[in-house]
Amino acid sequence: MINDLEISDECGLYWAGSVVEGDGGELLADGCYMYRPERFSNLFFLIFDKLYQLNDYCFHQILSSNTRLNELKVQRMAAVAQKNAGAEQFDYLDDQIPMWEDNVNIINKSMSIVLLCCFVEWGLKLVAKEICGRIPKKSDPSMGDIEFMLQYIERHGELRLCIEGGQIEVVDGLRKARNLFAHGRWVTLNEQVNAISLRAGFEAVSHIFQCVEEAAWQSQWGRPE
Repeated sequence: MINDLEISDECGLYWAGSVVEGDGGELLADGCYMYRPERFSNLFFLIFDKLYQLNDYCFHQILSSNTRLNELKVQRMAAVAQKNAGAEQFDYLDDQIPMWEDNVNIINKSMSIVLLCCFVEWGLKLVAKEICGRIPKKSDPSMGDIEFMLQYIERHGELRLCIEGGQIEVVDGLRKARNLFAHGRWVTLNEQVNAISLRAGFEAVSHIFQCVEEAAWQSQWGRPE
C-alpha cells in the first residue's frame, strides 16, 4: 500500500502545516516549510491560504497517481499468478502501467510546476492592484512576467524588496520548465523536471511573498495616515 509518508519522502512535499513524528520523536514528515503571516491583512492571508491549498492539491495529486500506479502493478502480479489470465488483461495492464509511470515521473511534477508559476503571477497581480492601484501591462517581451511584476511593485509601491538571489533562481527554473511544457518540448522538459525540487519551489515562492509582505508593512501601504 502507498501511504503519504512514503510519497512525502520521495517528492519532498507534505500536507501544509502538518508534522508527523515517530514513536521515538524522530521527524517522519514535515509540512512546515512555508511561511504563515502573523500580522493580519486580507491580501496576504488570502495569498498564503491559497499557497497552502495549492501545496495540498499538488501533494494529493502525486499521492493519488502513485496509488493508481501501485494498484495496476499489483493487478499485473495477480494476473501473472493466475493460470487462466487472458491476453487482453495483460495487454490492458501493459498499456496502463507505462502511462501511469509517466504520470508519476513527469506529468504530476510538470503540472505542479505550471500551477505554482501561475500562482506566483496571480499573487503578484493581487499585490500590484492593492498596493500600486493597478495591474500593469508588460511592454518588454524579453522580460519574464514574474521579474516584471516584482520590479513594478518595488518601484511603484515604493517597497524595498530584499529577496535572496537563490530563491529567484529557483522560481526562474520553474518558469523555464513551465515554458518547456507549454511549448511541448518534452525531451528537454524531462531533463529539466528531474533537476527540480517541488519542495524547494514552494519554499522559494513562500519566501518571495514573505519578503513582499514584510516590505509592504514598512511602506506607506502598511502605515496609512
